Amino acid sequence: MSLSLRSILALAVASTFAATASSHAAPASYVLSGTMPGATGYAMMLVQKSGLTKSVALNSSGKFSFKNLNLSQLKGASLQLIDANGRYAGPVVLGTKGNFASISFSGKANNAAAFNLGRLTLNSGYASVKRNQLNKLVFIAPRIPAPGGKPAGAGQLGLVASSGPSSASLAARPSSFSTLSDTKDPGDDSDNDGVPSAFDADDDGDLILDGSDPDSAGSDTPYTGLFFDFRRTLNAHVRSGLSDEVIDAVIGGENVFALTFFISLPKQSSIDGGYVECDDSLTYCRRFNPVGFYGGVSESSDEFRNKPWSDLLTNSGYPRMEKLSLSGGTAIVASVQPRVGRSVFRPGDVYRLNLTTGSRVTSTRSLALAPYFVSVPALKEYDAGSGTVSVDYGAVDENGGSIPGLYGNPIVLSSAGLLTLTFWRPQRQALRSDETG
Repeated sequence: MSLSLRSILALAVASTFAATASSHAAPASYVLSGTMPGATGYAMMLVQKSGLTKSVALNSSGKFSFKNLNLSQLKGASLQLIDANGRYAGPVVLGTKGNFASISFSGKANNAAAFNLGRLTLNSGYASVKRNQLNKLVFIAPRIPAPGGKPAGAGQLGLVASSGPSSASLAARPSSFSTLSDTKDPGDDSDNDGVPSAFDADDDGDLILDGSDPDSAGSDTPYTGLFFDFRRTLNAHVRSGLSDEVIDAVIGGENVFALTFFISLPKQSSIDGGYVECDDSLTYCRRFNPVGFYGGVSESSDEFRNKPWSDLLTNSGYPRMEKLSLSGGTAIVASVQPRVGRSVFRPGDVYRLNLTTGSRVTSTRSLALAPYFVSVPALKEYDAGSGTVSVDYGAVDENGGSIPGLYGNPIVLSSAGLLTLTFWRPQRQALRSDETG
């Protein structure tokens, strides 16, 4: 299956800042560590404001450590959790005050070269520092709504109403091919819900998923595509509806459903390729033997079109992405059919996209899979000027049947020349507790 490019993943680079003058020389590098018991199989990510990431696995006692950090990497950065199944498990709360919390570092430091967060507590949808361990690495003043210490977006992939001012500024951004100058920092929490935009399914807090929201950058979220013609329309309101078996057959099927990664590159970039790194539990993108099928996009070369993803591995066994030249610039892309059901392909699945120059990794971005549609919009009824007519999907066969509007049987308009169409919306799996799904 070959898809058209419809969405952008914008690549940002880490910003730098000037250190405050001190009578003592600051260390050349820093170590950030801590311990989180009860998190067997978890990984900890240090997510910079720019979206660049570092990741370490927790050892058997829950210890983790990030080494060789500089202050520019820490300024505005946050700690994020990946659970033992390769899914996003929420932010680490660094401090609280009243009903507000902070998840990001200020980057201010003194002469100490090591910062130990001490014992972290693993909660549902987030983790928290047991007490303020950050007297040397000061955290930004708490500003995220967090009743009881839990950020509003934790446990819900950020699909909550925004308390921040970001919606208006996001709406002003162009939705066409993005460059570094018009894209927000994906590691920043732009809507103040406690979930950085890279993992936030609704990064401007308007309760519209980024993949469907023209007011959102939407570019930091891998997007999915589902393709049916009228004869195979899939929607909860037509034919036999949506059963778990039907949905899994679509998500795991051939040539109807695809997951696409897209990272736009800055001009004069030396990046020439990339690969996807994910947990082994995510069988469709795992190392050495991913079961995903690389369908490609319309601009893909023959090397990256219609073949098992396992045929496109790096020397280290990671499934590759391809570099494409487009009218608006260049991009690193992968469009694959997962060919697994929802028990494996789940909202919150975390991917590390490693961009390379030759054999060297020059940039790493971590992203999470947003809730995705499992059906398509379905025409409910139409009015061609002579009254409302309901669409009878039971009369549609493989040849289109005889219903108006299909295969040589046009809908005839009245003299007014107006046509009104009414559609059923597509469906997705429930994410919030107040959704029916």
